[in-house]
Amino acid sequence: MPFIENVVEELGTSKFGAGYSLDEATLKPNLYRQRNNDSEILLVVSPYTDEAHLLDLSTIEPAQALLAKALTWMVPIRDDYATACYTESFNWIEVMHALKTLVAAADFHWRTRTFFIVIFRSQVKAATDYSHLGELDRRSHIEAMKSGGLLKYWFGTPDADGRNLATCTKRPWFPYRTDD
Repeated sequence: MPFIENVVEELGTSKFGAGYSLDEATLKPNLYRQRNNDSEILLVVSPYTDEAHLLDLSTIEPAQALLAKALTWMVPIRDDYATACYTESFNWIEVMHALKTLVAAADFHWRTRTFFIVIFRSQVKAATDYSHLGELDRRSHIEAMKSGGLLKYWFGTPDADGRNLATCTKRPWFPYRTDD
C-alpha cells in the first residue's frame, strides 16, 4: 500500500519527538503467553485470548514476528472506521514506529517484504440474530490460525446502521526461511 510506504518514510523524521520509545514488556505484558516449553512464545493477535487463537512466534520467521508484535499497537483513530478510508482509520504511524523500534531492539536487518491486508466491510440488518455470529467468527479464527499466515485480526462494533469493519494482516504463503 503506498500509504504504508509513506508512513515508513515519515518515520525517519520522527513525528513522535526525541526520546519516544516503546517498551513492549511494560506496555503490552498481557499480550504474551508462554507454554511450559520456554521456546514457545504465544502472542495475542485478535480479540480472542484463549490458546487456540494465539500466534506461536516460534513458528514464523523473525520479520513476521516483529510485524505481528508491532500490530498489537493497532487501534482505530476515528469513530467512522466502518465507512471511512481504511488507511485513515488506524494509527499506522504508531504501528510503523513500533515496528521500527522492535527491529532496532532486535538488531534485525529489515529488507523489503510482502504482507497482505484483507479488509472486510459488512452491513448487518437490524433484525439479525447476532447470537450465533460470534461463535462462527471464533471458529473461523481458529481455522485461520491452524492454517497459518494470520498475523493480526481485528474487528469493530457495528455502527447505528449495522455497518462494520474487520481486517486482518497475513503473511505470504511461502516456506519459513532462516537466512536473515
